[in-house]
Amino acid sequence: MAGKQELEKQVGRLLIGRVPATDLTPEYKAALEAGTVGGICLFRENAETLEQLATLIGDAVSASSHVPVVCTDQEGGAVQRFDRAITPLPSAMALAASADEETVEKITCLSARQLKMLGVNCLLAPVLDVISNFANPIVSTRAFGISPDKVAKFGRIVAEAISAEGIVPVGKHFPGHGATTEDSHVALAINKLPVEALWKKDIAPFKTILDALPIVLTGHIWVSEIDEEPLPASLSPRITESILRGYLGFKGIVMTDDMVMKGITASFGLGEACVRAVEAGADLVLVCGSFAELQEAFDALLAAAKSGRISAERLEDSRKRIKEQFSKKPVTCDPEKQERKFTRLTKLIKDGERLSYTASIKGISILRGHIPELAGSKWTVLVPDHPRYSLDLHKHILETLGVDESVIAVRRYPLQPSFNEATAITEEMKGQNVVFVTFRALHFEEQFRLAQMVADITREKVAVCTDTPFDLHGLPDWPNVLATHDPSDQAMKAMAQVFATRIATGSSPVQSDPVPV
Repeated sequence: MAGKQELEKQVGRLLIGRVPATDLTPEYKAALEAGTVGGICLFRENAETLEQLATLIGDAVSASSHVPVVCTDQEGGAVQRFDRAITPLPSAMALAASADEETVEKITCLSARQLKMLGVNCLLAPVLDVISNFANPIVSTRAFGISPDKVAKFGRIVAEAISAEGIVPVGKHFPGHGATTEDSHVALAINKLPVEALWKKDIAPFKTILDALPIVLTGHIWVSEIDEEPLPASLSPRITESILRGYLGFKGIVMTDDMVMKGITASFGLGEACVRAVEAGADLVLVCGSFAELQEAFDALLAAAKSGRISAERLEDSRKRIKEQFSKKPVTCDPEKQERKFTRLTKLIKDGERLSYTASIKGISILRGHIPELAGSKWTVLVPDHPRYSLDLHKHILETLGVDESVIAVRRYPLQPSFNEATAITEEMKGQNVVFVTFRALHFEEQFRLAQMVADITREKVAVCTDTPFDLHGLPDWPNVLATHDPSDQAMKAMAQVFATRIATGSSPVQSDPVPV
């Protein structure tokens, strides 16, 4: 029987928490030192500047009694945590739309190299979900596309490039989030695909590249054809042990998605859910909430270990798998003590900007019609207000074309415009030339009503789908439709450049992939 401190450290090794600040808080420092948490997951709030981020990671690694798992979701596009500190990245779908495999590999290596220099040793990518629900609110352009073969092809390129730079990649969200309607951040997502379609579509990319994945992350997805009761995959022995480990033969680490998501907490208590995840076969448990929630998870797992509900053998299995991938503490980059290394990192970030920006341009696609010339007449850019993404296409058009607002104006509209709001905006747009910008209008459907009303009374017109290209299906009255496959600031700058050159070379999933059956 392990001693008290040893057992606490064995349990803590399974947990990855979320530091709620730009520096290492005293409670997290103490937990890392005691070994009651095995690592940290970093978010945008942790990365205001490069110097601050480097210091935070260095402090966390130094404090940890374990070899810490230092991970982040630096996917690119809509989900990238460090875009204010290191080179911003195009989304997975934008990279796939560029159809430039060499560039995808180079960009992934570039990003992984920067992360490794900072001390990150685990990258929560690639996303291997296959989009079959075009209104999917959580995956969208985080996926490479709607074809399992394309997802597997680009997923392998990304996974192998991450590994080549000495970082551990994580394939997610097993067994597939692309068919769901629900956002697992707010509710339990449901995958209702028949078993045959599940194997041919959702599971196929994981199966194809499993040899390149040291870690697989299970999602909070109820696969109703596998588990009769509404049980998330992250808690399902059938998903983890029977399918992933048993049938597919996966020998690596199983990591859960964030256990404080509503897809878990709405139906299960956090502590109980964490215990059930480990019972189901998880080796690493993400608890990306408050420190109190991390403590709740630890207390529940410790109690389960003491009672024998989680056996010593089960803890040892996880310890061995974790140690195999994370055997040495990552080398960090202290901006004061390692000035030369930090300077090299800064240069690497700067040198990568052109490559990444060029890739964003290559990913932009014409979905219908052509690219009208904006410089020759007056236009209004009609763009939604989004709480997270600036979607500031207008600003970049002005800068790229060298014109002012007397030539190209901007009008913001609500993400879900009411009928009265749409009527007022339509009256303003009467007789004008309009660039109509959408953001996931298949999810925020009121945008389509505004689009139809505006299309009826404008002169020249072009729509720009700034996130999912599948908004095309709700824009029948727009003769010209473009897609960025990415809502980031870099994508907006790239779109402005495409308007300037009137050349777009991307191949969107809307055009190049078969429609899912």
